[in-house]
Amino acid sequence: LIVALFALLGLTLRVSELKHGVASLDVHVAIQTFSLVATPAVFYGVFYRSGLAKLATGSSALATGAMCAMCLPVPTNTCVMFTSQAQGDSSVAAITAALGNLLGAFATPVAASLAVASGAERASDLPSTFLNVTYKIVTPLFGGLAFQLIARRVVNYDSFVPFLRKVSTLVVMVFIYLILCSAFASDVSFDAWTVARLCAFMAAVHIVVLATAW
Repeated sequence: LIVALFALLGLTLRVSELKHGVASLDVHVAIQTFSLVATPAVFYGVFYRSGLAKLATGSSALATGAMCAMCLPVPTNTCVMFTSQAQGDSSVAAITAALGNLLGAFATPVAASLAVASGAERASDLPSTFLNVTYKIVTPLFGGLAFQLIARRVVNYDSFVPFLRKVSTLVVMVFIYLILCSAFASDVSFDAWTVARLCAFMAAVHIVVLATAW
């Protein structure tokens, strides 16, 4: 499913927007640095490494999950929608979303591995992480992009994009469903108070990140 998801991402990314994004390079460098570098680094130093995340959530597993979540890139759709509602530049948001997911294919697995692994595990995990990223994410992503560029030369490719995006949405839903099934099938369980603490903690972190970005 991961391979299919990133192949579909490559098939549906707007190549013209990626080309246009070079013109606003300084804006995108600032946004991606804040999203993929500064946010996870600050969360790691202030909350995860210090133990505050574990103290706030009451669980080391939830603290680790929160740390991994902070390494994720910007979303593909909601950032464009919210920017449009705020009467901002939707084209910049769309390009940022596309670039974020391209960069996130590399940055997120590596950053999460560096953050949650110990020193010895980190050294041994990095080669396997790069290998997994290459054949599960990078190869299908750029394979999809290459196929899109070739297909645009011979067919009206834009007419297929809405269908491909629906398929991509379906794959994401199945992927999330399987993750939830795996989570609830495990022996790890949390009571309502622990879940409430997690929600309150992540909401507070979210507000801090929004205020900092503003």
